[in-house]
Amino acid sequence: MGCVPSRDEASHEVRPDHGAPPDGSSDDGKDRPRMNRADTTHYTRVHEAAMAEIFRSGNGVVGLRNLGNTCFMNACLQSLCHAVGLADYFLGYEWHAEINASNPIGFGGELAKAFGELMEAMWSQSARTSIVPVEFKAAMSRCAPMFAGHEQHDAHELLTFLLDALHEDLNRCESKPYVEAVECDGTDQDECAAEAWAGYLKRDRSIIVDLFQGQLRSSVGCARCGHKCVKFDPFQYLSVPVVKSGVDIEQCIEDFSAEERLDGDNAWSCAACRQRVRASKRLELWKLPPLLVIHLKRFDFDTRGRAAKVETYVDFPLVDLDLSAYCQSPQRDIPLYDCFAVINHHGHAGGGHYTAFARNRVDNAWYHYNDANVTRVQDIDEVKTSDAYVLLYSRVVFDQTSSSGRSFSRLRPQRSQSGDSPGIIVRRQSISLPHLWPHFRGEPDRDHANISLKSLVNNKETTINKPKKRKVKTYRSLSNGKLRYDRTPSTEKKKKKMKKRAL
Repeated sequence: MGCVPSRDEASHEVRPDHGAPPDGSSDDGKDRPRMNRADTTHYTRVHEAAMAEIFRSGNGVVGLRNLGNTCFMNACLQSLCHAVGLADYFLGYEWHAEINASNPIGFGGELAKAFGELMEAMWSQSARTSIVPVEFKAAMSRCAPMFAGHEQHDAHELLTFLLDALHEDLNRCESKPYVEAVECDGTDQDECAAEAWAGYLKRDRSIIVDLFQGQLRSSVGCARCGHKCVKFDPFQYLSVPVVKSGVDIEQCIEDFSAEERLDGDNAWSCAACRQRVRASKRLELWKLPPLLVIHLKRFDFDTRGRAAKVETYVDFPLVDLDLSAYCQSPQRDIPLYDCFAVINHHGHAGGGHYTAFARNRVDNAWYHYNDANVTRVQDIDEVKTSDAYVLLYSRVVFDQTSSSGRSFSRLRPQRSQSGDSPGIIVRRQSISLPHLWPHFRGEPDRDHANISLKSLVNNKETTINKPKKRKVKTYRSLSNGKLRYDRTPSTEKKKKKMKKRAL
């Protein structure tokens, strides 16, 4: 076992020990280059340990046997297997120590254990063979009976469930306190967004949050008085509409953020007008995660509940997806993404078959995963088809090469026996270390615990747990026995009376 990490009593967050040695022991007696829980908050050494394990034991090119209509499951597993940050965590980190067995909405770590064991098996295959994911299928069936049996299911639905389940099984929060919703009227949005993220981290912190979760801005404006309500919510994937022919992924994201009219039965309750009114609503990108999942909404349902598949071809770049034009706030990392996996749906809405394309981190080549059959893609254009259903992107890593901070060079994963592939930048989210949040701008302060919300966004002095100004409420008894609310504190009332008497 690795060394025991120290804990911050206020936040229950692991404090990093940058001098901690790798943990070389394991239950089976084999030396494994795993890092303990006291490792760096950026998972840098975790990535190095995972790369050493991969180059030592296998290349990840392995098929998964179909257990009876489990192609939807296999396609999702292949995609997540090639997510660099997630694979690093399960291959080079003591993730067993982060299992939250007491989480009432988790699964006691059962699904995380099954997924971790499958991840190791998939990366330990040195030859292009296939394995049977029967243990994972059994664990998933116990945790989610809806996926039991041999019926076909939606791959995106399974992917969503799996990421949620892994998050709860590995949630670093030992309790889920009540957190009030944070909103603003459109002013001080940066501080409001950071405060909302801090509230979210009080209940949810895991490798899934570190990797897959970003933040959306939701704004609703009254058409009558102009009052606006702005909220900031976490997101784990983007479900974008496919409404036109011959579109690209940028157009789909733009349509995702299109303004929506609220009227009639969907009228908005305006706090200023104090009645239901016509309003406009918009969802926009605020902070982007290291790994971005984009779900193409290819299935429409009519009034009778009958499904129809949208066969429109959506063009998407395999490298250099630039989302800077769609972000409504500055990003601490350049929002440039490379595609590393694609989940495909072949056939019609009532059935069909799922496969996956994935880019291998060892040889940087694309492979097609069709259950147990694995073939190398000869023409890279084969990856982009009208069957693309879920796109998985990783943020590009840049190396600052100029002292002025204006010149950057791109780091791409390349085959290296020394394991020096750059991977991706992953920051371990913590309440007590806000300099690791996506909202931080500027150089981190050495005294991390004193970094304030405002200093994250505009370098102004304040405190993280800034007390809100509250009106003092007093009540006066009336002759009819009812209570009347008095907005003015009783001490102020007495002062006013004394002034009147003095006059």
